[in-house]
Amino acid sequence: MIIIGLCCLCTFLTAISLAAIATNGIVPAGGSYFLISRSLGPAVGGAVGFLFYIGNALAGGLYVLGASEILLKYTCPNKCHLFGPPIENQQSAFNHYRIYGTILLLILGIVVFLGIKIVSRIAPFTLLVVFLSLISILIGIIKSAVAPTYLPICIIEKNNIKHLIKSSILKNNVLRYCHPNATCNGELCPLHQALCLNNMSRNINCNDMNNVYLINGIPGLKDSQFSNNLKATYMNEGEIDNGIIGDSTLEVVIGIFFPSVTGIMAGSNRSGDLKDPSQSIPRGTILAVITTSLIYILIAFLMACSTQGVLLRDRDGLSINQQLVEAAVAWPSPYVIITGALCACFGAGLQCLIGAPRLLQSVAKDDIMPILKPFQSTFRDEPFKALLFTLALSEISVLIANFDVVTTMISEFFLMCYLSVNFVCILQTLLHEPSWRPRFRFYHWSLSLLGVIVCIAIMLISSWYIALISLVVGAIVYIYIWYTGANKEWGEGLKGLPMSVAHVALSHLDDRPTHTKNFRPQILAFIKCIYNENQHRWMIQHEKILDLLSQLKAGKGLVIVATVIQ
Repeated sequence: MIIIGLCCLCTFLTAISLAAIATNGIVPAGGSYFLISRSLGPAVGGAVGFLFYIGNALAGGLYVLGASEILLKYTCPNKCHLFGPPIENQQSAFNHYRIYGTILLLILGIVVFLGIKIVSRIAPFTLLVVFLSLISILIGIIKSAVAPTYLPICIIEKNNIKHLIKSSILKNNVLRYCHPNATCNGELCPLHQALCLNNMSRNINCNDMNNVYLINGIPGLKDSQFSNNLKATYMNEGEIDNGIIGDSTLEVVIGIFFPSVTGIMAGSNRSGDLKDPSQSIPRGTILAVITTSLIYILIAFLMACSTQGVLLRDRDGLSINQQLVEAAVAWPSPYVIITGALCACFGAGLQCLIGAPRLLQSVAKDDIMPILKPFQSTFRDEPFKALLFTLALSEISVLIANFDVVTTMISEFFLMCYLSVNFVCILQTLLHEPSWRPRFRFYHWSLSLLGVIVCIAIMLISSWYIALISLVVGAIVYIYIWYTGANKEWGEGLKGLPMSVAHVALSHLDDRPTHTKNFRPQILAFIKCIYNENQHRWMIQHEKILDLLSQLKAGKGLVIVATVIQ
């Protein structure tokens, strides 16, 4: 609940800041990039906007990876297997994800190329299927209070800790082979062979065979599982349980979950296609964040009330014949969840591939990065070159194929953008910018400050070194924009920062005599200038006097040079 709450709080606070920016004047095409860059300036805004684009492009590949995993593990684990070891082998799974992911990414790229109208027609259908799948989970959980689903799982208990047994070890027949007997019909039982001969686990041995028993993985709401699941059942670091190496840290969990709450910029990314972005972006974004947050919390709570905790940590469903736990709970069929998960992945992938090229095109059209000039062009009203580049970046996620790495990378890039949105609002409010007059009544700068703190906390918890890499990438882009001369006047909030600092510093000066320790020379030098007819400019008659003045102030004082020109 803390992990879900922290991630949802981050996006909710950012959505409020985004609503404040969206209601502060007109929001043209460019969406979230425009909002950030016009407030932070070309260099900082361009760097953050480019990082946000990278995050969106990599996320497109992540959703394709998710669809590939569902197809391979839960739709056709045997028929879709092409080569090498079984899908349960991690390296074999990665190779299959790369092949299937590349094919699916090309299909999504073609759909996006056909135009935003096609995607807009597909979106309601995918949303409907996702909604029905969520309803089926809730109905299944409520149904479990009356007639629980019988899902047998094999448990071996040691030191009051329950360990799951892979269904593949039991030849996918849990009911028949989950018992402590050594022989089955004159042959060695598979569980006895795994524990006593093959040494499946370092923590469980042959002496623990007497503690093997069968339980229902989904006892339902009436069995008061919530009180049982309040106790920790985490795996210890390095522990081999169910063929999965345990990890006692929170980094991987938060890194994997955070991309689930991203997507709040989808509406602002398509601001050029919205009729009234100043009204649609705040209303749609905040309602979407509240809705999804409630769904996440509700489903997590109800699953904890109806399901064995030891089963919930089996993320790949290896103890229940490779099924999704949510699919086993759902009513009337597990395929509703499989279909809903596929539609969710395809829908989110299409949103990324629609929004990211337009975001890149907006950065290119601002002409602050000369290297991006080729991406200014369009083909059939679509940013075709930007789409191709986006597909190439998405393919990087597909080729990495490791969800733990990809999700953490994406989380860091998104968090950089969210942090910037919150920081922009704080900056504009505290500097009292004349143009900063948001019409969103629920905004307060303290909420943006809390958003900044939460973003930094999640960045450091998820992966401090990937956060450092994202900062380095942003710094490189910033230096590139700065060196190539981003001479744009956008009326950004940072322009008011030097004036505010100078105003505060001057207001703290007084006319009292300066203490000897704090003495700094302040020299007003009246010198003579002559007009050079050949060079057509004014020149100091005695330039050596500047050297004398520099020595007098000793590098620590202030020299003001004045002259009179007739």
